[in-house]
Order: sequence, then structure tokens, then C-alpha cells
Amino acid sequence: MIENENRAIGFFCPACQQAVIAEKSVFELTATNSTISCPCSKCELKLELQDHLIRMHTPCLFCEESHVFTCPLELFLSEKIIAFSCGISQLDTCYVGKREEVYKAMDRLQETVDVLANQNDEKSIFMNEVVMQEILEEIKVIGERGGISCTCGSQQWNLNLTYSAAEINCTVCNGALKIPATTLSDVDDLCCKMTLTIQEKKNA
Repeated sequence: MIENENRAIGFFCPACQQAVIAEKSVFELTATNSTISCPCSKCELKLELQDHLIRMHTPCLFCEESHVFTCPLELFLSEKIIAFSCGISQLDTCYVGKREEVYKAMDRLQETVDVLANQNDEKSIFMNEVVMQEILEEIKVIGERGGISCTCGSQQWNLNLTYSAAEINCTVCNGALKIPATTLSDVDDLCCKMTLTIQEKKNA
């Protein structure tokens, strides 16, 4: 069911590094193509309507390239929040959803941006090694009490670590659950969870 309310869209401008959040009505999103420009006028996000799909051309702060994301229109207009990630950095680059959820997600992403800005020149395996260690400890605790499962019914999983996240993978259906691991807020969120649920990967 598509809710008749505005959808918020948020991203960071790679030119001025400021957060850009705009709201579009369902009518605007389903009537024509549109753009969301940063106040600095140096970048913009483009939205294209193609049949029952929304195609977004999204600026990326982290790799400074433009990513193209395609999403079913119904999901784009109804989900509480959708995160779109940079394939190079594995960090979220754009959010779409309810206004309050997008603002919260953008605040969290600002923390990540701040961490990156304060990093020294030394190369590290992880963006924030202390946070990653705490995230892994929390995942271990949840796993030891049998709290990690997949919607396919399996409780078999393994762990894959990236620069900015821990990814829990179902070994049966290959479904994945991404756990951000960049800021203390990520640790606080995970500490509140008794269970973790992987979304089943269904064959096309």
C-alpha cells in the first residue's frame, strides 16, 4: 500500500560536503522526472520515472562519482526508509523514506563523515577499529545465544568484514545483513538488539 505523503530524500554533496535533504510529494514523483540540487549549485540528484521503476542518479561524497540506483516505484513510495550504498566505500550515500527516518539516518551519516574528516594519513583495515571490535563482540554475544537467523529458516551464517561494516551472510540462501561499524551510535543500536534477522535472498 502506497502512503499518500511526502517522501524525503537525503544525500551529501561531494562539492561542499553539506547534507542535502528535500521532500517530494507522491504526485511529483509519479508525474515527471525531477532533480534535487544542492544550494551550492555544484551537484544534483536526478530522479527518472521508468514504468514502475524509479532510477536515481546520485552524487557520492565518498568516491566522488555518480551512482545509478534503480528501485521499484511501490517500494520507493512506501518503505519506512531505504538506504543506497556506494559500491566502492560500502558506505550509505543516499536515503529515501519518511521524513523523520531520513533525518535520523543523515545525522548518523554525518557522524561517519566527521570520523573520516578526523582520520590521520595512516592506513587502517577498518574505518574505526575500536567500533568494529565492539560490533564484533556484540555479534558474538548475540550469535552465542542463538539470536541470529535468516527468514529462510536457517540459523547457519558466517561473517564478512568490510572497511565500514560487518556483514552477516546466510550460508544456505546467501542472504545478507549489513551492520554498520563506523560510529558509537552503531554500537549503541546493536547493543539494544536481542536478535538479528537476515533477509532471505530469493532466486530471480
